[in-house]
Amino acid sequence: MDITITTNNGDGRVLIKRARKGKKARSGSQILYWLKQILNENGYDLIKKLMWKDGHLYGDDKLHYLRSRNPKEDPWVMIYDGDYAVRSMKADYNWGKLVTLLVTTQFAKEGK
Repeated sequence: MDITITTNNGDGRVLIKRARKGKKARSGSQILYWLKQILNENGYDLIKKLMWKDGHLYGDDKLHYLRSRNPKEDPWVMIYDGDYAVRSMKADYNWGKLVTLLVTTQFAKEGK
């Protein structure tokens, strides 16, 4: 999996693309699992959860996202599929297309 992360003032994007001989995904959830493994190996502390279980009104019972393990941690990071309703992350990834995920960063303390 090829990954590019861009941020601008706390918000950004994660661009992922399947490597030429990389594994095909069975689901969007599996892609997020692989992404979580890679990011956690590089110093992040993320967990994968269903969005609705955290009280978000976006998505349905199959939409997963990555977030910081501790919500009181600075910065608090959330990575999710903003195009969930209009395309299949799994299909685009398996075809070798570039998949864009949205990144939202929030700071618990004022002035940061």
